[in-house]
Order: sequence, then C-alpha cells, then structure tokens
Amino acid sequence: CFQRVKDTVGLQPVDLDLLMGDHVSVIAINPVGAIREDKGLSGITQEAWLTFNHERIHAIQVSCPEVEKWAVKRWKSMSKKKKEELKKAQLSYDWKNKTVATREALAFAYENHPEEVLKHAKSCF
Repeated sequence: CFQRVKDTVGLQPVDLDLLMGDHVSVIAINPVGAIREDKGLSGITQEAWLTFNHERIHAIQVSCPEVEKWAVKRWKSMSKKKKEELKKAQLSYDWKNKTVATREALAFAYENHPEEVLKHAKSCF
C-alpha cells in the first residue's frame, strides 16, 4: 500500500504508527480520495470537508464513550429499510461487524452536520 501511494501519487505516505504516538485517534486524509468525480475545485473541496467531518466524528466516537453508546442506540433504533439503504449505498464496509455498522451509520448521518454529534459529547471535552 505504501509503495502504491508513492508510485501513483509521488508522495511518501505518513507512518500512522509513528504519527499516533500516545494519541487516542488521528485524522489522516488521502487527498486523492477526495477526487471521486469531476466536479471541479468546489466539488473536491466539498468532498474533502465531508471526509474530514466523517473522520472527525469517528475520532469523537473513539474518544467519547457517551457518543459511542448513542451510536449503538441509534443503530438499534434504525429501521431495517434504512439500514439496507445505507448498506447498499456504502458497499465497501463490513456491515456484519456491529462496531463498523454503528460508527459508519453515525458518521454518514452527521458528516454534513458534525456539530450535532458534539451535543452528545459535552462531558468528554
């Protein structure tokens, strides 16, 4: 993977183990991942912000047990139809893994409004 990034993008990938140090979470963004469609600079910028917000929500989940509990409760209360729609829209995730399911469902639901997640994390920060 490291070599592929270096060969295709021409950049040296970050060593995440070194970057983590004693941190609970780190947000790492692949800039190439923000170029999914040809929507010009505004599309790339929008996609980068969504990705950053999505990953920031995951960092909050890992750092704050209250948000993780809320994510689990939210997943359990989602209708089967909503879960299936989400799974169909995001095929690359392991939806059988309940941790993945609860975290991804929350992040996709609030990536446009991450401030809503912070309302559930007041005692953590």
